[in-house]
Amino acid sequence: MKRLLWPALLMSALTGCGDAATGSGVSPECLSGSSPTCECADGTAAALDCTDPAAPVCACDERDADAVSTLPDTAAVDPDAVNGDAGTDTGECIVLSFWPDSDGDGFGSNTGEPIRTCDPDPVGASDVRGDCDDNDPLVFPGAAELCDAVDNNCDGRTDESSALVLQWPDEDGDGFGVAGSVPINSCERRDGYAPNDDDCNDDAADVYPRAADLCDGIDNDCDLAVDEQAEFGIWWIDVDDDGFGDENADPISACEPPDGYVDNSDDCVDDDAASNPEGTEVCDLLDNDCDGTIDEGTGLLVLYPDTDGDGWGSASAAPRLTCEPVAGLLPDASDCDDSDSDVNPDALEICDGIDNDCDNFIDLGASDTQFWFADTDNDGFGDPRARIAACSAPPRASAFDTDCNDRIATVFPDAEERCDGLDNDCDRATDEGLTNACGTCGEPPAEVCGNLQDDDCDGQ
Repeated sequence: MKRLLWPALLMSALTGCGDAATGSGVSPECLSGSSPTCECADGTAAALDCTDPAAPVCACDERDADAVSTLPDTAAVDPDAVNGDAGTDTGECIVLSFWPDSDGDGFGSNTGEPIRTCDPDPVGASDVRGDCDDNDPLVFPGAAELCDAVDNNCDGRTDESSALVLQWPDEDGDGFGVAGSVPINSCERRDGYAPNDDDCNDDAADVYPRAADLCDGIDNDCDLAVDEQAEFGIWWIDVDDDGFGDENADPISACEPPDGYVDNSDDCVDDDAASNPEGTEVCDLLDNDCDGTIDEGTGLLVLYPDTDGDGWGSASAAPRLTCEPVAGLLPDASDCDDSDSDVNPDALEICDGIDNDCDNFIDLGASDTQFWFADTDNDGFGDPRARIAACSAPPRASAFDTDCNDRIATVFPDAEERCDGLDNDCDRATDEGLTNACGTCGEPPAEVCGNLQDDDCDGQ
């Protein structure tokens, strides 16, 4: 960087080497009437700017900003005169200006007088000033701003780009500050404070944004809705107060059970405290243990009327439940016609068009059943191998089982024998009396001369 040396250098030069005759304090070069020059750090010459004759400036190129400029030879001064000492050294030097750098951070103090010396690198001094706290090596222009209540970079502001954060009061300690409260600035997380003001109820630690929505009538998650995601309970009325709700009652939905309500609907008799899933079954025509069965294991009788007195209860009548026997009632319900004593499961099935034995089949297996035989060719005679038991002749059936071929209608007992290769009359003989000498039907074949055969079967 460009060292700001010239004002001090020129003042020293004017003080130690100025023209005593003039006594004006003005640089001799600025009074010469010529075009004064000066030497830059790279050895090149530059014009000496005498705008302020008492503090001329060497106009070196800005590219030599880090160079140390010197006065021309005519402005050389005696170092003893610069330091105010009565030395005897008459050698020429370049008087430079530095500022105290007590903390060694490379930046001189903003306050105090400069140090003027011919030493180009004095200890404890810097040719760059601007340090706003020369006792702290972490404080200088361009330093990183820390969160320490100190202007570390000397820009006149404190902690402006550090980790300083706003924090809001968090009285319930849930990590969310009070909405609308006044925040504080702090580098460290303060107890009782949170880095936000999102809590809609800072008196309840379970109320904050995105908290679980409980079924409690409170906006737990601060979304301006109450219980919108909570799990409501389902409750049933318990009239007899036995801990079991009425299975026939309509349930209600609520966070907590109202008085007289429970969380189940298992009571089958809600006006009797003795009847519930934990009840003891007794013979009282009630389902005391709510298992869907009445008085099981208690001697309960299920009886049916026996109107015709045949010892069998009616299959169509409604039962009667009782804990004691009742005359005229039986524990049976298998009589398919309780108005006819001849009809019951023990009756004999007969051919009368009635289901006498209550097996749901009429005349099936009747004791007076007749056998019939299938008459497929409908010639009035049935096949003895196809027997049918029925009270009356079924279609295409015959009472006779003597047909020797039930597939041909011209074949049956006493049928006219035909010369057709069949036993038409079922006498176990075929074409008897109807064949010629050769054993075939019709006239015998004509004799053929010369073939040496008996063509007409006459033996010749």
